[in-house]
Amino acid sequence: MLARVTDSLMNNNLLLALNQTQQGQNDALTQVETQRRVNVPSDDPGAAALYSNNLAVSAQVTQYLQNINSLNGGMQVGDAALASAVTVLNRAITLGTEGGNGTLSASDEMALGQEVGQLQQQMLGVANSTFQGNYIFAGTASGPAYSADASSPDGVSYHGNTNVNQVEISAGSKVAVNVPGSQIFQNGSGSVFQALQDLKTALDSNDPAAAQTAVNGLNASLSQLSQQRVFYGSTIGRLNSTQTVLTNEQTDLTQQQTTLVGADMAASITQLSSAEMARSAILAAGARLSQISLLTQTPGG
Repeated sequence: MLARVTDSLMNNNLLLALNQTQQGQNDALTQVETQRRVNVPSDDPGAAALYSNNLAVSAQVTQYLQNINSLNGGMQVGDAALASAVTVLNRAITLGTEGGNGTLSASDEMALGQEVGQLQQQMLGVANSTFQGNYIFAGTASGPAYSADASSPDGVSYHGNTNVNQVEISAGSKVAVNVPGSQIFQNGSGSVFQALQDLKTALDSNDPAAAQTAVNGLNASLSQLSQQRVFYGSTIGRLNSTQTVLTNEQTDLTQQQTTLVGADMAASITQLSSAEMARSAILAAGARLSQISLLTQTPGG
C-alpha cells in the first residue's frame, strides 16, 4: 500500500513539474515568435498599461503626421498657383507699360489687349486651381471659385465663401489651411481681375494714359498677391517643422514600446532551450520510475 501511495505522489509531482515546464516552454516560444516578453496583460500589468497608453499616443501622432502630409500637398499647390498669378501680373505690367508709353499704333495697342485677354483667362484658371478635387481658393465651398461673367465690372463672379478650414497638426495646435479667393484676388485693396480688365479696356481703346493708370492697379494687385504668398510659405515652414518634431516623437515612442514589452531574444532563446531540456529530463525520469515501479511490484500485490 505504501508503495502505491509513493508511486502516486511521485507521478503527481512529475505531472506538475511537466506542466510547469511545458508552460515555461510555451511562454519562451511565444516570446521568440512575437519578439515580445509581454503578450497578455498578466505577463506584466504595469508594463502592459504603459504600453497601451503609449499605443494611444502613437496613434494620435500618426494621425497628425497624416494630416500634415495631406496639408503639405495643398499648401504647395496654393503657393505654386500664386507664383503663377505673380507671373501673369508681371507680364500684364510689362504690356501695360509698353502700351502706356504713347508710341504704339492703335493696331499694336489692340494686339497687346488681346494678349491681356489671354492673361485674364490664365488668371481665372489660377483662381480655380484644385487639389484632390477641391477648389483651393473657394473657401470651404465645393464648386469652382470663379467663373467668367461679362455682366460684372471685372469680368468674373466669385462663387466661393469666406470660410477658413482649421486642421489640428499637434496636440492643441491648429493651422489655417486656406485663404478664400475673395481675400486674394478681390479685396479692399482692389481686384486683380479689375486691374486686368482696366488694362485690356485701355489698350483696346488706344488710351495710353488709362493704360498707365491700369499699371498702377496691377502693381497694387501684385503687392497683395505677394503678401498672400507669405501665408503659404510660412504655413509650409510650420508644417515641416512640426513634422520633424512629430517624427522624432514617433521614433521615441517606438523605442519606448520595445523597452516596455520587447523580449530579450538571447534570453528568450536560452529559456526556450532550457525548458525543452528540462521537459526531456522529466519525461526520462518518469520513464525510469515507471520501470522501477513495475520491477518492484509483487505478484498479487
